[in-house]
Amino acid sequence: MAITDNVVETFQTCVKSKDPYENEEEKEKCKRMVEDLPPDAGLETIAACTSYAFWYLSQDAATRPDEETQARMAMREARRHLVYMNGDYDKAIASFQECLEYRKEHRLDLLK
Repeated sequence: MAITDNVVETFQTCVKSKDPYENEEEKEKCKRMVEDLPPDAGLETIAACTSYAFWYLSQDAATRPDEETQARMAMREARRHLVYMNGDYDKAIASFQECLEYRKEHRLDLLK
């Protein structure tokens, strides 16, 4: 098995790992945060790509994760903002969107 095969296998394990939600309410808030992103801005993809594992796998058509996995990874990024804002949805969504707009404007994924 080549080194890149090991990396792909490890990253696929990462993106398929158990989601980190404390409870269903937290999970639903994160889902809603992703669903409330502007649909044509590509922000869900940017959110998912904050995970290096997801970003790496998405670079090749053969390993590109499906849309469900992309949404799950975006929800994990949303959770970081929700936890930081102590569960306050309005503050968390504002922080989440601002962060994603910044990442998009400054093309931060090019630094990986």
